[in-house]
Amino acid sequence: MSSPLRLTGENPTPELLKKHPNWEYALDEEEVDGQDETTLRPAEVQSAIVEYVCKTAATAWLNNGCECPAIIELVDGVGGAQFYFEGRWYQIIRWTDQYGQFVRWEPYVENWLSEDERTPSFRLTDEKFFPLHFASHLPYHQTLSPIKTTILQDGGEDAA
Repeated sequence: MSSPLRLTGENPTPELLKKHPNWEYALDEEEVDGQDETTLRPAEVQSAIVEYVCKTAATAWLNNGCECPAIIELVDGVGGAQFYFEGRWYQIIRWTDQYGQFVRWEPYVENWLSEDERTPSFRLTDEKFFPLHFASHLPYHQTLSPIKTTILQDGGEDAA
């Protein structure tokens, strides 16, 4: 019998995202050896983005014309996005104020990690990437439409 698919401290690969677009945290399995609060598992529902999905497959379209696999991170709505470009995940965070109102998008830098372990750094002014468009592969259960956003070079957004 094979063990269930679990990822700890890492993103699903683009290939896994094709097979399992929705992911959830395996918080009820933290006591399992080798797992912690970062452990992901495929969500039970794979036909729509439902309440407990924390990451969902998407596509990102970079300003330079590249189409890339992407992940939308969900925390009380869209909390961030990652796109897979030239073999690396690039991460950007959506900041909101204390009332949940949008403030800005910012590239995410993992300063606590060594440089070779960090996601690549980039700037909003990088014309190779921005403006950056992304759309989820699955519909969001409340709107029945994919999640779509454009991240602008000034950190603003144009949500479709």
